[in-house]
Amino acid sequence: MILAGDFGANDSVIGIFQKGESEDDDPILVGEVTAYITKNYSGLEEIIENFLHKHEDLKKDIYAACIGISGTVLGEHGRILGLPWGIITKQALCELLMRLSWNVADKNLCEKPAKRMPVVFINNLAAIDIGRLESQEKLVNVNPNSKEFDKQQTDENEFPANRALLSARWGLAEALLYWDRMEQKFQSLVSQGGHANFAPRNDLEIELLRYLLKQFNPVAIRDVLSEQGLVHIFQFFKDRENGQTPTGLEDLVNENRISDSASVIIESGLANENALCTQTLDLFVSILGAEAGNLALKNLALGGVYIGGTIAPKIIVDKVHGNAFMEAFTDRKNEMVRELISSIPVKLILSSQNRLYGAARRALDNELRGMIAYNQCKKS
Repeated sequence: MILAGDFGANDSVIGIFQKGESEDDDPILVGEVTAYITKNYSGLEEIIENFLHKHEDLKKDIYAACIGISGTVLGEHGRILGLPWGIITKQALCELLMRLSWNVADKNLCEKPAKRMPVVFINNLAAIDIGRLESQEKLVNVNPNSKEFDKQQTDENEFPANRALLSARWGLAEALLYWDRMEQKFQSLVSQGGHANFAPRNDLEIELLRYLLKQFNPVAIRDVLSEQGLVHIFQFFKDRENGQTPTGLEDLVNENRISDSASVIIESGLANENALCTQTLDLFVSILGAEAGNLALKNLALGGVYIGGTIAPKIIVDKVHGNAFMEAFTDRKNEMVRELISSIPVKLILSSQNRLYGAARRALDNELRGMIAYNQCKKS
């Protein structure tokens, strides 16, 4: 069995999995996925330790792990954005798991490849399993004019078309999914595109940029396309038009409860209960559509653009906002480019389980190696 985790600034989930009956089958969840409110813990290690203490009967059979985080991972070091946890290291995770699962207290063993538990430590977008995404997940294509480009072509041969992924919640994450011709599978190339500068396209967006520049400079696209971004846009319209605020929202904003504030804005806007919230969603969706289109063009993502996260899909799945999204997505000056981008599928990911199951697949690839390492440890 293996351990897989998906850790974000707001929520985290962990599960124990075993292999399916065949390589094409989904990993089989052993027991239940456990969810955590991330900010209630002092670090990733504390969450993992809490989880394993709840699964005393299973932890001794864990031979590998994959930990995905919502943040930057460089080499064997990473950090979750939006949390004061500091640097997370693959070495520390390996030591923790070997101590709790294998009852190995000697940290020196973790430095020996033949005797350490294989731990994959990645950005959680890199765990996305494109095969499961297409076959198992509930996807909604919001581009009625799209064509399925299964292949891209070079002078030598053809191969599956690129995909792009955009996910907004605490921040904005972007990735390219490309076909690895050596491995014969899709690989993720995670970027830090959410930290690129916000580029306004019209007078209203220029006004928004000037408003945000009074608070911070430069303004990143994640300052607009995220939960915090929704709050920024709402405050922009509130100060601009002096409109009425939904009951309780002002208190949530003042208390810096960003996720709760964003939820109120989304609910009020979708129900047309508050004009400021409706305007906020309209502008958010338009900027998101333009950014998704830019991502598609930069990566020639003819295979499709996937929109994930916890806020964008629930807004765009609404037909009116879906149309506004596509208008911005396809709004290009060059006619040939406009025709090309109008044919690209845009699919909403309505489930958040893909990252966890993708991490489980990555860990299961190392399960046998972990069993061998475990036996080597016990001989020491």
